[in-house]
Amino acid sequence: FVAYLAWLGFIPLVLALGIKNIAAGLLTGGMVIITALCSWLSTTGQVGNRTRFLIYVLGTLAVGTTCTLMGWAILVPGIAAVHTLGYVVYGERRFQTLAVLLGVLTVVVPFLLQTFGVLPEPYVFENGRMTVIPLMTEFPQLRTEIYLLLASIAVIVAPTVVLARVRATMIAAEEKAFLHTWNLQRLLPGQAREAAEALLQKQSVPPKSAPPR
Repeated sequence: FVAYLAWLGFIPLVLALGIKNIAAGLLTGGMVIITALCSWLSTTGQVGNRTRFLIYVLGTLAVGTTCTLMGWAILVPGIAAVHTLGYVVYGERRFQTLAVLLGVLTVVVPFLLQTFGVLPEPYVFENGRMTVIPLMTEFPQLRTEIYLLLASIAVIVAPTVVLARVRATMIAAEEKAFLHTWNLQRLLPGQAREAAEALLQKQSVPPKSAPPR
């Protein structure tokens, strides 16, 4: 939910660029807002794993619609990567492969639609230069640079936060298991205590690295 909330924070930045295509703006903005609301609902514990995956699918569609901003190659891959990583880390395991496939389609489908003319072509290649064609918004220089800077920072920070939270969870689980073993070996007599102490020692000693060849 925090990631979707941060995504909502970019809506004023997009508006500041100057909306050129109102339909595209309403589509993308509406999808982001609806996905954020559904994600908030999932944090209340009132939805199951299947519904959480459907929320992820809705978010994938929202990511795909951002191709109308700067095409399929500039913003979409980074956002799709963060979005997919979030589900793979926190979502149900049986949907992980499908989640990765949907993340890939988030880039591939806009590429095909824009390449074959279903959507306007976002890039023009001429004389060794690639020109990005404004579709949803205008591209005033300073505001566009600020938007790209903040979007780039967000793509770096977001997965770092996700992985840091996962690592903290793993460390907490290891500490809980260590404490449980320690308490257990205090309660068991004789050989059982020795076995528990051996297990405790094994958990506390880091594995030796292989000698260099």
